[in-house]
Amino acid sequence: MATKLIAPVDGAEITILNELQRMFVNEAVHTVNQDTIDWAHLKRYKEQDDTFPQRNTFCWETDEEESVIEIAEDAEFAQPRVIRVKGSSAELHNFKAASTYYWRVNGCESSTFRTEDVVPCFYEADGISNVRDAGNWNTKYGCRIKQGLLYRGSEMNIHHTITEEGIDVMRNILKIHTDLDLRGEGRRFSSSPLGEDVQLIIVPTAPYSHFMQAKETCKRLFDIFADESNYPIYYHCWGGADRTGTVACMLGVALGMCEKDTLLDYEITSLSVWGQRNRKSELYQSFLAELETYEGSTFEERVMSFVYSCGITDAQLKKIRGILLDTDN
Repeated sequence: MATKLIAPVDGAEITILNELQRMFVNEAVHTVNQDTIDWAHLKRYKEQDDTFPQRNTFCWETDEEESVIEIAEDAEFAQPRVIRVKGSSAELHNFKAASTYYWRVNGCESSTFRTEDVVPCFYEADGISNVRDAGNWNTKYGCRIKQGLLYRGSEMNIHHTITEEGIDVMRNILKIHTDLDLRGEGRRFSSSPLGEDVQLIIVPTAPYSHFMQAKETCKRLFDIFADESNYPIYYHCWGGADRTGTVACMLGVALGMCEKDTLLDYEITSLSVWGQRNRKSELYQSFLAELETYEGSTFEERVMSFVYSCGITDAQLKKIRGILLDTDN
């Protein structure tokens, strides 16, 4: 019997947010816990990690004991994701948002499915946490941030240990070229846990108001983001929350994200194992207080005033936007 695809049916839309993620995104106020977070000495608050994406059931009819699933973003299957499974079903995940995929099993006639249009878009890489694409956010420029170029998340060694399965996701699905490590303790390593061929750049960074006291750090990070040869980039600290969150805010605003979306991107880290993040916390309020010393009548204007004060130029920002903004759609 020839292999026949059953589900998802051709043209179906599949979910990529799990139930908790969806509830969080749809809430006006995302967290209420204002416990002090010690970003340099994080404590694991729970065992359950809710930052993994939703898994979807794919099934087919076949006489084969082992099946080969191919999933691609083009009808020609030029660079497919290949998955080998026993039986005639599989639980699959790790897809871009708002994207059309083609799939086939054992070389049968292909079918398509589309992923829901949501932010943020999480990925699961075994052994690490809080991994998500920095793309698909709307911007004031009338376009979105591109997916597939910039990712944020937790560290991959010391307090987390990425597995071979996780490395496979980072290398072959996310296709990470640069491991941008924001940890001071990252200086003990001479190569990325993703492999010798992945570029390791270490830029020790502090979060919140402390970040704003080290303008040369901000300048160096924007230099990295302005170099197209560095992409795709995975940038991280310990939990992908505070140092990573501060950098995400600065870069997000520079790309045209609004304050509301930067807050969601910050607070949704609360679903990870490293404790809640809240806009009313002492740390976040210290960041806002420091921003108040910069010119501007809005959050976004004050962030950009700070960015310019670090020596970042319009030409540099144009390069970054040229790389990361999806102006073709």
